[in-house]
Amino acid sequence: MEILFNENSLITDTIMEALTIHIILYMRDYYSQVCGSEFSKPFLNRFKDYSKNFFELIGNHLSSVLKSLGSLLSNEMDSVNIGQTVDAIRLIEFSISELPIC
Repeated sequence: MEILFNENSLITDTIMEALTIHIILYMRDYYSQVCGSEFSKPFLNRFKDYSKNFFELIGNHLSSVLKSLGSLLSNEMDSVNIGQTVDAIRLIEFSISELPIC
C-alpha cells in the first residue's frame, strides 16, 4: 500500500481528500475523550502518540488535507448552518494545532 501511495500521487491525493475529514474527526473526538472514555489512560496516551505520527506522515500531503478542510468549511458555509460552520472552523483549528505546518 505504501509503495502505491508513494509512486502514484494522484491516487494518494484523491484518497487523502476523501478520508481526511473522517480521520481528523475521529482523532479529535479521542483527543477530547468524547469517544473512548472506556479505554484506559495508557491506551489513550498511546493513541495520541500514534495520532501525532499520523499527522507527521500526512505532512507530505498537506495540500490535500488543507483542501479537504477548506472544502468542508465552504460546504458548511453554503448550507448557511451557523452551528456546522463553527464546527468546521473548530476542526480546522484542531488540525492546524496538530499538523506539522512549520
